Amino acid sequence: MITKYSILYLVITLLSINLIFAQIDQEVNHIYIWDVTLSMKGFVYMKDNKPVFDQSFNIWDDVKENMIKSISNIPDDQGNITIIPFQDALLDKFSVSASETGKKEAIKFIRGFDTEKMGYANICLAWEESF
Repeated sequence: MITKYSILYLVITLLSINLIFAQIDQEVNHIYIWDVTLSMKGFVYMKDNKPVFDQSFNIWDDVKENMIKSISNIPDDQGNITIIPFQDALLDKFSVSASETGKKEAIKFIRGFDTEKMGYANICLAWEESF
C-alpha cells in the first residue's frame, strides 16, 4: 500500500537526482585574479626616483607559467576563462570561452602581458569584479 509518505519520499528522491544531474551539467567558470604589482618582478624600493629590483624576489615568470599550466589543464567545458590583472586598480579584464581556441587566446594574453606601472596591491577591486 502506497502511503502519502511513500509518495513524498519518491518525489524528494526524484527531485534530488534531477538537481544532482543539473549541477553536473553546469558550465564551470574559471576566474584568475592576478597580482601584477612590481613586487612580483622583485621591486624593493625607489632610489633617485628609479625602482630598485632584487631578482631573488622575482616570481613574475613563475606565476605566469603556473597560470598557463592551470589554463592548459581546463577541460573544454563551454564555461569561461576570465583573467583580472590588478594593482591598486584593475588594469584589464580578459574573458574567453573555455574552448581550445579560448585557452590559446588566454595563454597568449598571459604571455604578452607586462607592466612597468607602479602601484600598490588592492585585491578587493579584483574580487568585486570577479563576483
